[in-house]
Amino acid sequence: MARKKQTTDSVRQDSVAADRIHAHIAHPVHAAIVAVRFLTGCTTHQATLIRLPEAELTGWAPAWAQPLVAAASRYQQLTAASGQSSVFSLMPREYEAVEEALLGCRLRPT
Repeated sequence: MARKKQTTDSVRQDSVAADRIHAHIAHPVHAAIVAVRFLTGCTTHQATLIRLPEAELTGWAPAWAQPLVAAASRYQQLTAASGQSSVFSLMPREYEAVEEALLGCRLRPT
């Protein structure tokens, strides 16, 4: 998974993103997808296709995003319907909620 190179400016942006995600998004999977989109620049659909072994799930993410990914993983373990193979799996109706969350956090790519 591609990750932005960390600079002083990107660390500041990461801090702002983390604050906004924590303040505006309650759903653990939606919060993790917004973090993944912010970190990688991928689309929501691309984020839902990410498949990582449990041991590597949070290792790629910076410290501020690791709890979001871990919470999404735990949530999916507790609630996943059979056939959901990604921590970032969404029902079709949830895509709009993720887009609204991106707008609410002011993190939607331009």
